[in-house]
Amino acid sequence: MEFLYQIIPNVMNNLDALWVATIETVQMLVLTTLFAVPIGTFFGVLLVVCRKDGLFENTPLWWILDKFINLFRCIPFMILVGMMFPLTRMIVGTTVFVAGTIPPLVAGTIPFFARQVESSLLEV
Repeated sequence: MEFLYQIIPNVMNNLDALWVATIETVQMLVLTTLFAVPIGTFFGVLLVVCRKDGLFENTPLWWILDKFINLFRCIPFMILVGMMFPLTRMIVGTTVFVAGTIPPLVAGTIPFFARQVESSLLEV
């Protein structure tokens, strides 16, 4: 323990704050996953099904969805957080703490997960 106090004294003097931050991080991870995985899976499957030569070919819907996902994937996360302040405040009532981080995290994660689902399904 003395070795840890020598290497990281600020952390060792604030173990309670470290524990709280760890719990909040796990909460954000779990809540974001609960929303992003089903929605991202839906959009990923929709991309595969609606593409040219897909099961239910719908080129206009595929084109719009593809461009929308590409647009959200290229927005840096901090800019997305700022853009989503009004929507986040409307949904959860705050833009800070764990509750205020969930909508931007979900909005930032869905396009990436949808693309992963699409890639995986196209490989099958």
